[in-house]
Amino acid sequence: MPINKPQTLNSRGSAFDITLNDSGANVFQNSRHIYRKLMCSDLNLVYCAVNYHDQDLDEEINQIKTPHYHVVITMDYIVSIKSLLKYLVDLFHCNVNQIGILVTNDVCRRVRYLCHLDDIDKYQYNRELVVSNCQETTQRYFNIIHVHDCSDLVNVVNQFPSRSRLMCLLEREEYHHWRPYIDDILKDKRGF
Repeated sequence: MPINKPQTLNSRGSAFDITLNDSGANVFQNSRHIYRKLMCSDLNLVYCAVNYHDQDLDEEINQIKTPHYHVVITMDYIVSIKSLLKYLVDLFHCNVNQIGILVTNDVCRRVRYLCHLDDIDKYQYNRELVVSNCQETTQRYFNIIHVHDCSDLVNVVNQFPSRSRLMCLLEREEYHHWRPYIDDILKDKRGF
């Protein structure tokens, strides 16, 4: 997996993970409102998915975090965080400190984070509440399985003992990374 480089306002990309923090001002209204504004904007988004997080726990103080929205967008062109931030501040008529932006090279993981699918210790948000311009793509991301270590891999292979099924469930890079181990597990399972 690629290592994320430190990001600055000059960092550039075509896929972003955006956090919108209302701070009680109700600037962003709701997920559908955010989605409509983004899709009707001049950004010409290829993909957009939005979800509201109101049950995230701040573990340091053991309290629910301020409700916020997570947005994942992709474009077919490259833009800097600084340019995107300025555009979003104007679009939503909000303050710079209400928006957090990260360039992402793993859209699938960011979409799965909309519901905390890869972190069972966090509140699990309802998949049906994610607003997206392509529900088929969103569902495909939701259905992909991520393997974090060998014990995860053994559990997944035991649950889905077919190479073709595993190829569908794991992302391409992840499947190729784990393939030698998958082969060994399947050989042990079949006894040859």
